[in-house]
Parts: sequence; C-alpha cells; structure tokens
Amino acid sequence: MTEMVLKETDEYEKLVRFFVENKLEFDGDEEVDTDIVNCYEVTDKDGQLIGAAVLAEREGRFIIDGIAVDGKFRKRKIGEMLLEKIKEQAIILEVKPEEILPFQGNLVHPTRRPKLRDTFYQGINENGYIEKLKTGLQLSERIKALLPQKVTIFLKGKLK
Repeated sequence: MTEMVLKETDEYEKLVRFFVENKLEFDGDEEVDTDIVNCYEVTDKDGQLIGAAVLAEREGRFIIDGIAVDGKFRKRKIGEMLLEKIKEQAIILEVKPEEILPFQGNLVHPTRRPKLRDTFYQGINENGYIEKLKTGLQLSERIKALLPQKVTIFLKGKLK
C-alpha cells in the first residue's frame, strides 16, 4: 500500500485544478459568498497530490466545498480519511433526501450549461492560469483562504 500524508495546505488554486482534473464540477463563480475555512491535501510518498478536500462556510453553515481522490487511488479510503478530518471541525447534519431535494434543483431538472464553461477551463494546467482569468476569482475569498482561520474570525467580528 502507498504511504500517504494528510496535511493542511493554503494552496487553494492547486486543489481547484485537482478537483477539475478529477471530474469534480467546480464553479469558480459562486452566487453566494463562501469563506474558505481549511484546505486539506493527501500526498503519496513522492509528494504527488492524490486527494484533496476544502471545508468552507456559506451562509453561516459549514460545507464541503470540494472533495476528490485521484482515480488511481480510489478504493483506498482516502476520501473517508479526508471526510473524517473535516468532521473534526464541522457539524455534520444527517438529513433525509426529501428534506434536501428542494434545495438541489439540478436533481429535479438540470440547468443549462453556461457558454463560459466551454472556455473557462482551457489552459488550466498552464502557468499563470489564475492570473489570466477575467472572471470568477473572488479575490477577497482567496485572501481569506491564505489567512489563518482565527484571523478571519477576528476580522469578521471587527467588521460587524
């Protein structure tokens, strides 16, 4: 079995690329404010990224903003390991499908794929991809992601 290391990271953009590469739909242009709380990565013994998760806060609730495992490493409980790490910091609510369905419109009827999506991810693996984007950066969210969680909470308290 491959030796794995789970650790916190501040490389949010790297995780976004990983999510996209592993077929996780990721919309960088959220309609509601999302505060990144913590980012986690799992690497193999060579430092290769093989799993990642992002814990965020949206509208006063903790959410998993992304979680993915490289296809070659699935079935090795890496996703469970990431989920357990997130559970240490968030309250997990168990709900019945009928309670959540009204909030998941895509499960009832699909939305149209935006035309921007066809070009948004072109060149994602190239250096400078983030700097070249013209939309969806949410600079304040990226800055918050780099700040330690306690600093973010402190600043929020001062701004209220």
